[in-house]
Amino acid sequence: MDRLYRLLDSRLLRRARAVTATQAMPPELWDAEAGEADACNLFVFFNLESAFAMGHSILGLARKGGPVETFSFYRRARKVIAPAKVATIREEITFDQIIERGGWILHGREDDIWYEHMTCCLALECPQRAYERALAFFRAVAEHPGTYGLITRNCIHICRQALAAGGVHVLDGRGRPFRTILPRHVYLKAAGAEGARAYRAWRYWFPLAEPPRNPQGYRVRPVKMPALMGPLDE
Repeated sequence: MDRLYRLLDSRLLRRARAVTATQAMPPELWDAEAGEADACNLFVFFNLESAFAMGHSILGLARKGGPVETFSFYRRARKVIAPAKVATIREEITFDQIIERGGWILHGREDDIWYEHMTCCLALECPQRAYERALAFFRAVAEHPGTYGLITRNCIHICRQALAAGGVHVLDGRGRPFRTILPRHVYLKAAGAEGARAYRAWRYWFPLAEPPRNPQGYRVRPVKMPALMGPLDE
């Protein structure tokens, strides 16, 4: 079974690399696509090695150029339905700094904090109102997480609902909001957004770097397939 999962993970990572390489917006277009001065950012981060090739999604929110606040909706047990938990960012870090250190973020709960490597990300620019409503939604979920359902209420459901609270929808190739239960499908097949616009490159791949200095001894979630996590031009 482990061999099957490694095969699925490797195929998924190769597809994600290819999609990023062909669809990320080149830097020379970023200024031309600049939005309003008071715009904010929404980021959908993905750990594509998580959940047996289903992938895991984490919502990030920030005022333009400011520190990112992240929310990861998850469960500890492997049951289809289990008590939900929400991990939040445990450091002050901007999106540019996340890029610089290769996608590592420090997040968790008071009793469990860890470093985790993000594989890739969809980056959006949105009005301040959308940011505030999405943030309020996820803060409410963090306060009362409720129940995690693998099929009915998983990480991508909650990310989608938070974005929708701000009037934002990530769209598939047919221009329709996603209804998938698989986070990986959103990254691989996203074609744009409603209620927001692409921010800078739109698609980001985070080449694996060494984990940040960790004098506090926080747990570091291992990367399963580091050989596939190099720069896109390798």
